[in-house]
Amino acid sequence: MSKYQSINPYTNEEFASYDNPTAEQVEEAINLAHTLYKKWRHEDPSERAKFLHKIADAFREHEDELAKMMTLEMGKVLRESKEEVELCASICDYYADNAAAMLEPTPIKSDLRNAYYLKQATGVIMACEHGTSQYIKLYVYLLLTSLWVIQFYLSMLIMFQAQLR
Repeated sequence: MSKYQSINPYTNEEFASYDNPTAEQVEEAINLAHTLYKKWRHEDPSERAKFLHKIADAFREHEDELAKMMTLEMGKVLRESKEEVELCASICDYYADNAAAMLEPTPIKSDLRNAYYLKQATGVIMACEHGTSQYIKLYVYLLLTSLWVIQFYLSMLIMFQAQLR
């Protein structure tokens, strides 16, 4: 199986490569995410929000390394990469501070007495993405999943940090 390569778009040189996951590793990740989903769907959003603040803190703590990685992989100007890292940290903090209210039932005007729209996660989303603004795409998934799979993303961030060392 071939490796995933990170190539600097300016020099066209490979600066890192990673083994593609095996089918077993993908299955294991999906199973872990599903197990966490079943646990976390019963947790209070304020508890899950604590993890978003931790992710925001980690983004800020590792801003230089993350920005350098984006610049190397996407050809962004380093200043813009740092701004994107801070934007992602700010998005984490925003949802940590506001998600509980966003997940509250929304009343629907109806003659049916007590009608409302209830936002609930229905399971795990798996996506393989390629392209620019990877960190911002992460938050699109957070939004779509209403913060149910934060642990999965936190694990990804921890793995990413380990690769930087």
